[in-house]
Amino acid sequence: MLITDRELPTLAGDPDVLALRPLDDDEADQLIRALHPQLDNRARKKVRQRCDGIPLYIEEVVAKVREQPPTRVPRPRCPTPSTTHSSPGCGRAPRPASSSRPQR
Repeated sequence: MLITDRELPTLAGDPDVLALRPLDDDEADQLIRALHPQLDNRARKKVRQRCDGIPLYIEEVVAKVREQPPTRVPRPRCPTPSTTHSSPGCGRAPRPASSSRPQR
């Protein structure tokens, strides 16, 4: 007979007790790396924090991560700062010409 509980109930006789504990960070990292070797450090840390060392939960979360396409989209490179003002979409907006400023 197998009984699972967070607290050990009083049982008759001399039962074998198998106490399971959550994986520590190193053990969780080892499991995550075995399941998904290409996962970067930041993502591995997020999985580890989310799963609280529960191996089955780690396996399920990593399986879902593997199913998803990469979400990183490369950002366009902005020109050097000397040309930032004339390049749309990078840095600050272009400065208006001095003649278009209202007079005070």
